[in-house]
Formats: sequence, C-alpha cells, structure tokens
Amino acid sequence: MLCRLIYASDVATPFDFGDLQAILAKAQQNNPALDITGLLVMVSQRFLQVIEGPSENVNLLYRKISRDPRHGNCSLVEFGPVPTRLFNDWSMRAIHTGLMNQQLRTLLASKYGTDEPGNLVVPDQPFTATSFLFDVACGHGMGGEA
Repeated sequence: MLCRLIYASDVATPFDFGDLQAILAKAQQNNPALDITGLLVMVSQRFLQVIEGPSENVNLLYRKISRDPRHGNCSLVEFGPVPTRLFNDWSMRAIHTGLMNQQLRTLLASKYGTDEPGNLVVPDQPFTATSFLFDVACGHGMGGEA
C-alpha cells in the first residue's frame, strides 16, 4: 500500500550544509531500492520531511530516522495511505530555506508565517505541512538545494 509520512524534528547541533548534503547523498543511494521518494526541508534549526512509498518501507525508514542522533524530538505530523505520490520525481531532495531566494522565502512567510527572529514557521498540521512541502517543491528552482 502506498503511503505518505510527514514528520518534523529538531536539527541536532552542530549541523551544517555539508551534513545536509551527506543525508541527501545517503538517501539518494538507498531510497530507489526501497521505492521511496520525498523531500527534506531544513528550516532554521528544524527539519520537515515527507516520505512516500510502500508503507512497510516508509515505516522502517521513519523508525531509523527517529533514532538518528542528527534528529531530536521527532514528531509525526501525518501518516496514511494515499492514491498517488506528490513527490514522485525525487528519490529524495533536500532544501535549506536559509539558502532560498527572497521571492520564495517571502511567499512561504506570507502563507505560513514567521517566528520572532523572522525564521519560517514549520507547520505541524497535516494539511498545512503538506501544502508547505508542496510549495517548496514547486519553487525548488529558486535556490536552497543541497
């Protein structure tokens, strides 16, 4: 059964762009054999990730991620069956919002808000999180990619 899982987690410190690239490289190496696709977005010191694929493989991957020391306070935002993938073009894509161009950051800030220091807010509701990830994916040519 095809499913979609979205989770949010804290970024373990210290963590830099090279670490994000390492996560992406490993995912791109492993995910095709598992029929997993998705998008990992780093927002300030938070991750928001969508993983799509066969439910057993997605569950195994999420359990692995939740035990990974680079992720803290993993919280499941959404998990369930889906009729089709939204992120089917990528075995995995990673995007750091701090490296996005201003046009996309402004769009995301207007739709999803910012916190007191001006960082984008990581949505924690299923529909809003899916919408945020989809907006990032549609604007992926606007910078921030690992």
